[in-house]
Amino acid sequence: MMQYLQPALQISLVGMGLVFLGILILWAMMALLVRIFADKHGNTEYETTKSEDSDELGKKRLAAAIAAATAIEMHNTSILSSSHKERESISAWQSAHRSQQLNKSRSSFSRKN
Repeated sequence: MMQYLQPALQISLVGMGLVFLGILILWAMMALLVRIFADKHGNTEYETTKSEDSDELGKKRLAAAIAAATAIEMHNTSILSSSHKERESISAWQSAHRSQQLNKSRSSFSRKN
C-alpha cells in the first residue's frame, strides 16, 4: 500500500505545480498585453454621457413594466384544462395538492408588503 502512495503523491504534486505554473503564465501574458495595448493618455476611467444614463434608465423602466405586466397576467390566469379525461374524477388528495401548488406559484409572483 505504501509503495503506491508515494508515486501517487508525487504525481499529484507535479500536477498541482503545473496547474499553478499555467496560471502564472496566463497572468503574465495578460499583464503584458495590458501594458502593450493600454491607453497611452492615461485615461482609464470610462466616461458616461447623459444620453447613455437616460437610455439605461429607460431600459430599466421597460424591464420593470414588462415584469409587472407578466406578474399581473399570471395572477389573473388560471389553468382551465386538466390532463384527466372529463369522465375521470380526481381524488381529494390530488385536488388538495394541485390547489396548494397553484397557490404557491401565485404567491411567488405576488408583491410582498
